[in-house]
Amino acid sequence: MIQTTNGVILRSTLFRETSRLLTFFTEDFGKIHTLAKGVRRRPDRFGSTFDLFSCNRIVFYERSRSDLQLLSQCDLIDPFVTIRSDLKKMAYGVYFTELVDRSTELGDRSGRMYALLLEALREVSKRERLEETARIFEVKLLSLLGLMPELSRCQECGGRIVIPPALSLRKGGLLCGRCVEDETGVLQISKGTLASLQHLLSSSWELAYRIRISRRCHEELREILKCFIDFHLDEKIHSRDFLKELETL
Repeated sequence: MIQTTNGVILRSTLFRETSRLLTFFTEDFGKIHTLAKGVRRRPDRFGSTFDLFSCNRIVFYERSRSDLQLLSQCDLIDPFVTIRSDLKKMAYGVYFTELVDRSTELGDRSGRMYALLLEALREVSKRERLEETARIFEVKLLSLLGLMPELSRCQECGGRIVIPPALSLRKGGLLCGRCVEDETGVLQISKGTLASLQHLLSSSWELAYRIRISRRCHEELREILKCFIDFHLDEKIHSRDFLKELETL
C-alpha cells in the first residue's frame, strides 16, 4: 500500500553500494525504517539530501510483512539550516533525535511525539538558550511517554510532601522524609528545582522560557532528568558525550 506523510529523519546510514537506510519519525505512522534504493547512484532522484533531523514529505510502499519499507519519494520541507550552521545547535538537534529514536518502537503511532520533536527543533533553530530548551524537551518527552515522576504526593504512603523531598527512581516520584529512609536509588531535589520542574511540566514552550532558572537549579535539574531517562530507557545516549565536550570549549 502506498502511504504519504511527513517525517523527521532520525537515522541515515549507507546500504550496499548504491542505497541508503533511513529511519523517520512520521506524523501518521510513528517510527519507520525505509530503504532508498539507488539514491547514491542517482542523487537527483529524490528531492532531499537525507540529512539528520531534516523534515521531509515522504511517499513509501508499506509492506505488512516487513519492518523495512520502500521509499519512493522524499521531498525536503525544512532542512533546519540555522541548526546546521552552528555546531552547538546541531549537537542538540542530534540529541533530540536520538532521544526520540531510543524511546520509541517501530509502528508506535504518535502525532504528539512528532509534533514535540518538530517543535524542539524549531526552538533550537530560533533561540540561544539551548540548555533550557533541552530541559523543556526532556520534561515534555518523559510526560508524553508516561514516565514523568509524580510531583504532588509521596509515592509510598500518599502523604503530603514536606520540603526537602527526595525523588525515587524505582517508585517514580517524590518520597516523604519518613518513607525515604528505607529506599535506595533516591535523588535529592531542592525546593527551587522542584518548583522549576513543576513549572516546565505545566507550561507551554513559550511560558516555560519566561522564568530564569538559576545555574545551581539547572545543574540539579539536568542530573535528575538524566537519571530518570537513563533508568527507563536503559540505553546509553551517545550524543550526550559530544554535548559534554562542547561545554568545555
